[in-house]
Amino acid sequence: MKFFIKIKLLINLIKYRGFLIKKQYSKNSEDKFLLKFFKSKLNGTYIDIGAFHPYRFSNTYLLHHKGWNGLNIDINKKSIDLFNIARPNDINLNMAVGHTNKKQTFYYKKKLHPMNTLNKDFAKIFIDKYIKKKQIMTYTFDFILKKFFHKKRVDLLDIDVEGSEYDIIKKINFKKVKFNLILIEITSFNSKSKGNARKIRNLLTKYGYKYLKSFGETSVYKNIAHK
Repeated sequence: MKFFIKIKLLINLIKYRGFLIKKQYSKNSEDKFLLKFFKSKLNGTYIDIGAFHPYRFSNTYLLHHKGWNGLNIDINKKSIDLFNIARPNDINLNMAVGHTNKKQTFYYKKKLHPMNTLNKDFAKIFIDKYIKKKQIMTYTFDFILKKFFHKKRVDLLDIDVEGSEYDIIKKINFKKVKFNLILIEITSFNSKSKGNARKIRNLLTKYGYKYLKSFGETSVYKNIAHK
């Protein structure tokens, strides 16, 4: 990595981490809830799909600070460059997660933007006239897990993928991997997305996950079937 690029990344990290650890990095206090839910658990594991940034809007940083580690996946290369500096002991992947292993259109505003997405309808509403697009490969969650993260039990699954959450969740083999807690941001921006929100809840209920509460657009599900 070129020197001046690394310096810019370090400045970005300092800006959003702060010189002292903050009490909250999530948008809606999700991270404070997670600390309370997992209490004194050390050395836990997380999978963060649509991780975006090691600190800014992060649901997992306070857990990481306690000694947790895991898998961070983001469609933006700059995001993963930041993770490689801030969380070198995590597995950090610049990949897109979808419902199949194939090329799809990626809609984006700039290289590091929280609304970059694979969902065309979402992009039209939230990125609008600034849309750029390119073809990229997407991979299913199961494919990525088999190749990079060989665990059958994970404490936390966190999904924030700007309109593509159902495409991901419907392809997870919940019989092969169990999560203690699932956080999933569901943005209801049209009738289809509202329908997908119901499908997600029904699917997770089927596999033994109970809806607990919401933080803004983020829903929390607890595993009650597999202790």
